[in-house]
Amino acid sequence: AGLEAFYRALAGESGEGDEIAVLSGEAGALRGVLAGERAGHGEEPGGKGPQSDAVPAMDPRLLVERTEHRLKLILAELAKLRPEQVDPHERLEVYGIDSLLIMQLNHRLAGVFGELSKTLFFEYPTLEGVAAYLAAEHETACRRWTALEEREEQEGKRPAVVAPRAAARSERQRPARRRMTGRAREPIAIVGISGRYPGSPNLETYWENLKSGKDCIGELAGDRWPLEGFYDPSADEAVARGRSYSKWGGQLAGFAEFDPLFFNISPRDAANIDPQERLFIESCWHALEDGGYTRDRLRDRHQGRVGVFAGITKTGFALHGPELWRRGGDGSPHTSFGSVANRVSYLLDLHGPSMPIDTMCSASLTAIHEACEHLYRDECELALAGGVNLYLHPRTYVDLCAMRMLSQDGRCKSFGKGGDGFVPGEGVGVVVLKRLSQAEADGDVIHAVIRGSSINHGGKTNGYTVPNPVAQRELVRAALEKAGARAREVSYIEAHGTGTELGDPIEIAGLTQAFGHDTSEKQFCAIGSVKSNIGHLEAAAGIAGLTKIVLQLKHGELVPSLHAGELNPHIDFANSPFVVQRSCEAWRRPVIERDGVLREVPRLAGLSSFGAGGSNAHVVIEEYVARASEPRAAVVSRSRPALVVLSAKSGERLKEQVLQLVAAIERGSLRGSLGDADLSDIAYTLQVGREAMESRLALTAA
Repeated sequence: AGLEAFYRALAGESGEGDEIAVLSGEAGALRGVLAGERAGHGEEPGGKGPQSDAVPAMDPRLLVERTEHRLKLILAELAKLRPEQVDPHERLEVYGIDSLLIMQLNHRLAGVFGELSKTLFFEYPTLEGVAAYLAAEHETACRRWTALEEREEQEGKRPAVVAPRAAARSERQRPARRRMTGRAREPIAIVGISGRYPGSPNLETYWENLKSGKDCIGELAGDRWPLEGFYDPSADEAVARGRSYSKWGGQLAGFAEFDPLFFNISPRDAANIDPQERLFIESCWHALEDGGYTRDRLRDRHQGRVGVFAGITKTGFALHGPELWRRGGDGSPHTSFGSVANRVSYLLDLHGPSMPIDTMCSASLTAIHEACEHLYRDECELALAGGVNLYLHPRTYVDLCAMRMLSQDGRCKSFGKGGDGFVPGEGVGVVVLKRLSQAEADGDVIHAVIRGSSINHGGKTNGYTVPNPVAQRELVRAALEKAGARAREVSYIEAHGTGTELGDPIEIAGLTQAFGHDTSEKQFCAIGSVKSNIGHLEAAAGIAGLTKIVLQLKHGELVPSLHAGELNPHIDFANSPFVVQRSCEAWRRPVIERDGVLREVPRLAGLSSFGAGGSNAHVVIEEYVARASEPRAAVVSRSRPALVVLSAKSGERLKEQVLQLVAAIERGSLRGSLGDADLSDIAYTLQVGREAMESRLALTAA
């Protein structure tokens, strides 16, 4: 019957100009309904004439459609397209939209609507979404812009229109995530930590550099590769000629130094192993020493159930092979991401999960997240997690310049005016992780605790390397929910903060939306980025930021974020929860209202890492407040001196161990943090928390 009606309509059996409807039901009843509708159209009940004074209801789509049309005209003009080529339902990336074009669009719209969010076209990837948002949030300006207001004034009517917010929400707000129920999971304790960063061979120097606000970026050393034929100060010329317009970096001194025999690796094999792998091995060893763990203790207490999670993303070492062979060398330099983690497990006889993580710039923070998840699943009892990053071949710089990612003046201006990219940085860092209850039961020294962590991906955006503020918001919300924490409790954010004109505003937009779920308070949370000090360590960026947070918690101070004397004009910090930390000051515990009572809460920090390919990670870290300790069982006195033991692979290295111990004691004495009662702890750790080696020294002290 339906097809027959269709064919009859095509044959023109109905009157010309008639509207045709195919309906199902009893014919007489349908005719009555249709006749009643026609009779009542435009009339009052009782057959009165049309209601000439009634205000017609405007189709809520009309304002959106007219706004879409105006947006089409602007985009077509800026992108050099014909208006009919622009589809408001199509994703903007189809039209080659980039950061420059977005800035031009923002400038045009600012002339109509005033200051809008600079991340608007990142939050709404189609003109339809942008138009729906503008019609919903800026209705009056949209009416004026689309000439609807003028038309209504001429007609003497102003229909009340509620612009359709659903269309705006459809792109900005995804369906609500399933919220976690029940109690938050047990925190993960950080029981060991190590690291080497630009200008910082150890964490003591790292802290002093951060506290003093030192910029550890410098010109590339000539021993890496010559600048001749590599550097061109003109960005356009450099990209066109396959060169680098950056000659700066946060380089790691002595990156190639390695004692292979210490780890029972032959010198020949060690020469072919990527220096990143060698650095990660050393950092794992130092982190275990910091936690007081030997191989025997890992075997006896944890049965070797220790996982290794290594963040790494850079290659380049193998590119030196052809030149080596051309000169007659017979080496075989190679990089294996899997081996970075697997060799640690092999050398230390560990039997837990052993895996590399490559999510680009979020690699080490994702490795820490994965380590926590494996601990929760009881797939290991202890975990080594971190990352490493070295720039071993000039090609790595050239490739980054080709994507216009690097700063042209050697400064990473996180949240500062004039930011145009990041500066490459090098480093390595590792933490030792364990469930908090187990760490407390085992008597571990706990540096801080991880309350919650989350990872996600930005999905489809305006470009492969373009971040998604909506995904970043959901990432932070998920981490806070897992931590069982509210945004108002967070007093510091260690941001990704790569120092780009639009990347930084996108990050602040995502954070502001995430915090806005819990509170409308402004400028209560400090924010900074260690990239302003040491550059962007890519795969090791997350562990560098986590280490900074742990050191700030340890010392109770917030250190300055550099190159932000003038803030990024595209960020409205005054209307956000954040204030850039531009000086060194005490990190005071927040006092917030809980159940109608003001309470002091522990220091809580968030840490973000965003991969260039869209993989994001966020971790919530809290200071550890130790329980009241029982009196010490061992008391050192002249009649009961402590036995201090040291050992090393050689007499020369043993002397170095002695100097390190003396320096540590002197630092503690100068700070007033080391007393006679701590001597028994030092002696105990040196006895059971260090490997026994061939060259040894023992002495008594009181």
